[in-house]
Amino acid sequence: MSLHIRQSKQWEEYFKKIRWKGVRIKNSSVLFFFKTPFGSFGKCQRPNLLGKKDLKEIDRVCKKERALFLKIELARDQNPKIFEEFGYVDSKFPLAPPSTLIIDLTKTKDALWGDLSKSGRYGARRANREGAESVFHRNPTNEQMETYYELQKSRSQKKKFYIAPLNDLLSRRDIFKENSFLGFVYDSEGSLAGGKFFLGYEDQALFLNGGMNEVGEKSRAGFDLMWESILYFKKLGFKSFDLEGVYDARYPKFTTKWIGFSRFKEKFGGEVVRFSPPKVKYFNFLFRFLSRCLSL
Repeated sequence: MSLHIRQSKQWEEYFKKIRWKGVRIKNSSVLFFFKTPFGSFGKCQRPNLLGKKDLKEIDRVCKKERALFLKIELARDQNPKIFEEFGYVDSKFPLAPPSTLIIDLTKTKDALWGDLSKSGRYGARRANREGAESVFHRNPTNEQMETYYELQKSRSQKKKFYIAPLNDLLSRRDIFKENSFLGFVYDSEGSLAGGKFFLGYEDQALFLNGGMNEVGEKSRAGFDLMWESILYFKKLGFKSFDLEGVYDARYPKFTTKWIGFSRFKEKFGGEVVRFSPPKVKYFNFLFRFLSRCLSL
Protein backbone atom coordinates (compact mmCIF):
# COMPACT_ATOMS: atom_id res chain seq x y z
CA MET A 1 0.00 0.00 0.00
CA SER A 2 1.40 3.38 -1.00
CA LEU A 3 1.87 6.25 1.41
CA HIS A 4 -1.01 8.67 1.81
CA ILE A 5 -0.33 12.00 0.10
CA ARG A 6 -0.11 13.65 3.54
CA GLN A 7 2.85 11.38 4.24
CA SER A 8 4.68 12.13 1.00
CA LYS A 9 8.05 13.87 0.74
CA GLN A 10 6.32 16.68 -1.13
CA TRP A 11 3.88 17.25 1.74
CA GLU A 12 6.84 17.20 4.13
CA GLU A 13 8.63 19.80 2.01
CA TYR A 14 5.56 22.01 2.03
CA PHE A 15 5.30 21.85 5.82
CA LYS A 16 8.98 22.65 6.11
CA LYS A 17 8.25 25.91 4.29
CA ILE A 18 5.69 26.85 6.91
CA ARG A 19 8.10 26.03 9.77
CA TRP A 20 7.05 22.48 10.65
CA LYS A 21 9.85 19.95 11.15
CA GLY A 22 9.30 16.49 9.70
CA VAL A 23 10.71 13.38 11.38
CA ARG A 24 10.31 9.99 9.67
CA ILE A 25 10.11 6.82 11.70
CA LYS A 26 11.18 3.35 10.55
CA ASN A 27 7.85 2.45 8.93
CA SER A 28 8.23 5.54 6.66
CA SER A 29 5.52 7.58 8.40
CA VAL A 30 6.35 11.23 9.10
CA LEU A 31 5.63 13.18 12.28
CA PHE A 32 5.44 16.98 12.13
CA PHE A 33 6.54 19.28 14.94
CA PHE A 34 6.06 23.02 15.31
CA LYS A 35 8.57 24.38 17.81
CA THR A 36 7.73 27.04 20.39
CA PRO A 37 9.78 28.33 23.35
CA PHE A 38 7.75 26.01 25.59
CA GLY A 39 7.96 22.84 23.53
CA SER A 40 6.60 21.44 20.26
CA PHE A 41 3.13 20.82 18.92
CA GLY A 42 3.06 17.49 17.11
CA LYS A 43 0.80 15.93 14.50
CA CYS A 44 0.80 12.93 12.21
CA GLN A 45 -1.82 12.59 9.48
CA ARG A 46 -2.78 9.29 7.82
CA PRO A 47 0.44 7.40 8.64
CA ASN A 48 1.13 3.85 7.57
CA LEU A 49 -0.45 1.26 9.84
CA LEU A 50 1.13 1.61 13.27
CA GLY A 51 2.03 -1.22 15.64
CA LYS A 52 3.37 -1.28 19.17
CA LYS A 53 7.00 -0.99 18.02
CA ASP A 54 6.08 2.08 16.01
CA LEU A 55 4.29 3.71 18.95
CA LYS A 56 7.33 3.10 21.18
CA GLU A 57 9.52 4.77 18.57
CA ILE A 58 7.06 7.65 18.32
CA ASP A 59 7.27 8.16 22.09
CA ARG A 60 11.06 8.42 21.84
CA VAL A 61 10.84 10.93 18.99
CA CYS A 62 8.29 13.05 20.86
CA LYS A 63 10.48 13.21 23.94
CA LYS A 64 13.47 14.20 21.82
CA GLU A 65 11.44 16.96 20.14
CA ARG A 66 10.04 18.11 23.52
CA ALA A 67 6.49 17.53 22.31
CA LEU A 68 3.71 19.01 24.43
CA PHE A 69 1.27 16.68 22.68
CA LEU A 70 0.99 14.60 19.52
CA LYS A 71 -2.22 14.17 17.53
CA ILE A 72 -2.42 11.21 15.16
CA GLU A 73 -5.13 11.03 12.49
CA LEU A 74 -5.38 7.35 11.74
CA ALA A 75 -5.05 5.50 8.46
CA ARG A 76 -8.14 3.95 6.95
CA ASP A 77 -7.56 0.38 8.20
CA GLN A 78 -5.74 1.21 11.44
CA ASN A 79 -6.73 -0.68 14.59
CA PRO A 80 -7.44 2.14 17.09
CA LYS A 81 -7.39 -0.03 20.22
CA ILE A 82 -3.59 -0.34 20.49
CA PHE A 83 -3.33 3.39 21.17
CA GLU A 84 -5.04 3.09 24.55
CA GLU A 85 -2.13 1.03 25.89
CA PHE A 86 0.22 3.91 25.09
CA GLY A 87 -1.80 6.66 26.77
CA TYR A 88 -3.67 8.07 23.78
CA VAL A 89 -7.25 9.31 24.03
CA ASP A 90 -9.80 10.33 21.41
CA SER A 91 -9.60 13.90 20.18
CA LYS A 92 -12.79 15.82 19.42
CA PHE A 93 -11.09 18.19 17.01
CA PRO A 94 -9.79 16.69 13.73
CA LEU A 95 -7.23 18.59 11.65
CA ALA A 96 -7.76 16.66 8.41
CA PRO A 97 -11.20 15.80 6.99
CA PRO A 98 -12.61 13.02 9.21
CA SER A 99 -14.70 11.67 6.32
CA THR A 100 -14.19 11.79 2.59
CA LEU A 101 -15.38 10.39 -0.73
CA ILE A 102 -12.98 8.32 -2.81
CA ILE A 103 -13.73 7.50 -6.44
CA ASP A 104 -12.26 4.30 -7.89
CA LEU A 105 -10.71 5.39 -11.19
CA THR A 106 -9.92 1.81 -12.22
CA LYS A 107 -13.61 1.47 -13.17
CA THR A 108 -14.65 1.91 -16.77
CA LYS A 109 -16.01 5.23 -17.97
CA ASP A 110 -19.48 3.70 -18.24
CA ALA A 111 -19.28 2.36 -14.67
CA LEU A 112 -18.14 5.74 -13.36
CA TRP A 113 -21.02 7.43 -15.19
CA GLY A 114 -23.40 4.89 -13.71
CA ASP A 115 -22.16 5.77 -10.21
CA LEU A 116 -23.39 9.34 -10.62
CA SER A 117 -26.74 10.09 -9.05
CA LYS A 118 -29.70 10.87 -11.28
CA SER A 119 -29.29 14.59 -10.60
CA GLY A 120 -25.54 14.30 -11.16
CA ARG A 121 -26.03 12.84 -14.63
CA TYR A 122 -28.70 15.42 -15.41
CA GLY A 123 -26.39 18.25 -14.29
CA ALA A 124 -23.49 16.99 -16.42
CA ARG A 125 -25.71 16.55 -19.49
CA ARG A 126 -27.31 19.97 -18.96
CA ALA A 127 -23.87 21.61 -18.64
CA ASN A 128 -22.84 19.96 -21.90
CA ARG A 129 -25.97 21.26 -23.66
CA GLU A 130 -25.33 24.73 -22.25
CA GLY A 131 -21.89 24.68 -23.88
CA ALA A 132 -19.72 24.37 -20.78
CA GLU A 133 -16.10 23.49 -21.51
CA SER A 134 -13.50 22.34 -18.98
CA VAL A 135 -9.76 22.83 -19.53
CA PHE A 136 -6.94 21.41 -17.40
CA HIS A 137 -3.45 22.74 -16.81
CA ARG A 138 -0.63 20.59 -15.48
CA ASN A 139 1.95 22.49 -13.42
CA PRO A 140 0.00 25.73 -14.04
CA THR A 141 1.69 29.07 -14.65
CA ASN A 142 1.75 31.93 -12.18
CA GLU A 143 -0.81 33.79 -14.27
CA GLN A 144 -3.17 30.82 -14.24
CA MET A 145 -2.75 30.44 -10.48
CA GLU A 146 -3.45 34.13 -9.95
CA THR A 147 -6.63 33.86 -12.02
CA TYR A 148 -7.72 30.93 -9.91
CA TYR A 149 -6.89 32.74 -6.67
CA GLU A 150 -9.02 35.74 -7.66
CA LEU A 151 -11.86 33.32 -8.34
CA GLN A 152 -11.42 31.82 -4.86
CA LYS A 153 -11.06 35.24 -3.24
CA SER A 154 -14.28 36.55 -4.76
CA ARG A 155 -16.16 33.46 -3.60
CA SER A 156 -14.73 33.60 -0.07
CA GLN A 157 -15.67 37.25 0.36
CA LYS A 158 -19.23 36.54 -0.72
CA LYS A 159 -19.67 33.40 1.38
CA LYS A 160 -17.46 34.66 4.24
CA PHE A 161 -14.98 31.80 4.60
CA TYR A 162 -11.20 31.74 4.92
CA ILE A 163 -8.87 30.87 2.06
CA ALA A 164 -5.11 30.46 2.20
CA PRO A 165 -3.03 33.23 0.60
CA LEU A 166 -1.81 33.00 -2.99
CA ASN A 167 1.72 32.15 -1.83
CA ASP A 168 0.36 28.99 -0.21
CA LEU A 169 -1.07 27.80 -3.53
CA LEU A 170 2.13 28.74 -5.35
CA SER A 171 4.23 26.82 -2.81
CA ARG A 172 2.19 23.67 -3.34
CA ARG A 173 2.45 24.10 -7.10
CA ASP A 174 6.22 24.62 -6.90
CA ILE A 175 6.69 21.52 -4.73
CA PHE A 176 4.37 19.11 -6.56
CA LYS A 177 5.33 20.49 -10.01
CA GLU A 178 3.98 18.09 -12.67
CA ASN A 179 1.65 16.62 -10.06
CA SER A 180 -0.17 19.90 -9.51
CA PHE A 181 -3.24 20.51 -11.63
CA LEU A 182 -5.63 23.37 -12.24
CA GLY A 183 -9.02 22.93 -13.87
CA PHE A 184 -11.09 25.79 -15.30
CA VAL A 185 -14.61 25.63 -16.69
CA TYR A 186 -16.00 28.21 -19.14
CA ASP A 187 -19.52 28.91 -20.34
CA SER A 188 -20.64 28.91 -23.98
CA GLU A 189 -19.41 32.50 -24.42
CA GLY A 190 -15.96 31.71 -23.09
CA SER A 191 -16.46 33.39 -19.73
CA LEU A 192 -14.72 31.80 -16.75
CA ALA A 193 -17.27 30.09 -14.49
CA GLY A 194 -15.23 28.13 -11.94
CA GLY A 195 -12.02 26.33 -11.10
CA LYS A 196 -10.53 23.55 -9.02
CA PHE A 197 -6.99 22.85 -7.78
CA PHE A 198 -5.67 19.30 -7.45
CA LEU A 199 -2.54 17.48 -6.32
CA GLY A 200 -1.32 14.04 -7.30
CA TYR A 201 0.92 11.52 -5.58
CA GLU A 202 1.77 8.06 -6.90
CA ASP A 203 -1.63 6.60 -7.90
CA GLN A 204 -3.74 9.11 -5.90
CA ALA A 205 -5.36 12.35 -7.09
CA LEU A 206 -6.56 14.80 -4.43
CA PHE A 207 -9.09 17.59 -4.91
CA LEU A 208 -7.64 20.31 -2.70
CA ASN A 209 -10.04 23.24 -3.17
CA GLY A 210 -12.26 25.04 -5.66
CA GLY A 211 -14.12 28.22 -6.45
CA MET A 212 -17.12 29.36 -8.48
CA ASN A 213 -18.20 32.84 -9.58
CA GLU A 214 -21.64 34.23 -10.46
CA VAL A 215 -21.39 32.86 -13.99
CA GLY A 216 -20.91 29.37 -12.57
CA GLU A 217 -23.64 29.76 -9.95
CA LYS A 218 -26.20 30.55 -12.64
CA SER A 219 -25.30 27.48 -14.72
CA ARG A 220 -24.47 23.78 -14.40
CA ALA A 221 -20.81 24.42 -15.27
CA GLY A 222 -19.61 22.93 -11.98
CA PHE A 223 -21.06 19.57 -12.97
CA ASP A 224 -19.03 19.56 -16.16
CA LEU A 225 -15.82 20.42 -14.32
CA MET A 226 -16.23 17.68 -11.73
CA TRP A 227 -17.18 14.99 -14.25
CA GLU A 228 -14.37 15.97 -16.62
CA SER A 229 -11.95 15.96 -13.66
CA ILE A 230 -12.83 12.33 -13.00
CA LEU A 231 -12.16 11.44 -16.64
CA TYR A 232 -8.97 13.53 -16.76
CA PHE A 233 -7.32 11.80 -13.81
CA LYS A 234 -8.44 8.40 -15.03
CA LYS A 235 -6.80 9.12 -18.39
CA LEU A 236 -3.57 10.13 -16.63
CA GLY A 237 -3.45 6.72 -14.93
CA PHE A 238 -4.43 7.64 -11.37
CA LYS A 239 -6.28 4.84 -9.59
CA SER A 240 -8.19 6.83 -6.97
CA PHE A 241 -9.63 10.33 -6.70
CA ASP A 242 -10.09 11.72 -3.19
CA LEU A 243 -12.69 14.49 -3.05
CA GLU A 244 -11.12 15.70 0.22
CA GLY A 245 -13.81 15.92 2.82
CA VAL A 246 -17.57 15.61 3.27
CA TYR A 247 -19.92 16.44 6.13
CA ASP A 248 -19.51 14.21 9.17
CA ALA A 249 -22.24 14.27 11.84
CA ARG A 250 -19.68 13.16 14.45
CA TYR A 251 -18.01 16.59 14.16
CA PRO A 252 -20.75 19.18 13.58
CA LYS A 253 -18.61 22.14 14.68
CA PHE A 254 -15.91 21.15 12.23
CA THR A 255 -18.00 20.12 9.21
CA THR A 256 -21.45 21.79 9.36
CA LYS A 257 -20.39 24.41 6.81
CA TRP A 258 -19.50 21.56 4.45
CA ILE A 259 -23.09 20.34 4.03
CA GLY A 260 -23.70 22.23 0.79
CA PHE A 261 -20.64 21.13 -1.16
CA SER A 262 -20.87 17.66 0.40
CA ARG A 263 -24.25 17.17 -1.27
CA PHE A 264 -22.70 18.26 -4.55
CA LYS A 265 -19.78 15.84 -4.22
CA GLU A 266 -22.10 12.97 -3.34
CA LYS A 267 -23.74 13.30 -6.74
CA PHE A 268 -20.56 11.91 -8.34
CA GLY A 269 -20.49 8.54 -6.60
CA GLY A 270 -17.47 7.18 -4.80
CA GLU A 271 -17.07 5.36 -1.51
CA VAL A 272 -17.68 7.24 1.71
CA VAL A 273 -14.69 6.68 4.00
CA ARG A 274 -15.11 7.58 7.67
CA PHE A 275 -11.86 7.55 9.60
CA SER A 276 -11.61 6.56 13.26
CA PRO A 277 -11.44 9.53 15.67
CA PRO A 278 -8.00 11.16 15.94
CA LYS A 279 -5.83 10.02 18.83
CA VAL A 280 -3.92 12.45 21.00
CA LYS A 281 -1.26 11.90 23.65
CA TYR A 282 -0.26 14.63 26.09
CA PHE A 283 3.35 14.70 27.17
CA ASN A 284 2.86 17.84 29.25
CA PHE A 285 0.77 17.89 32.44
CA LEU A 286 -0.60 21.38 31.81
CA PHE A 287 -1.83 20.47 28.33
CA ARG A 288 -3.39 17.30 29.69
CA PHE A 289 -5.31 19.44 32.17
CA LEU A 290 -6.30 22.07 29.60
CA SER A 291 -7.49 19.42 27.17
CA ARG A 292 -10.35 18.58 29.47
CA CYS A 293 -11.65 22.13 29.05
CA LEU A 294 -10.69 22.87 25.45
CA SER A 295 -11.27 19.45 23.82
CA LEU A 296 -7.94 19.50 22.06
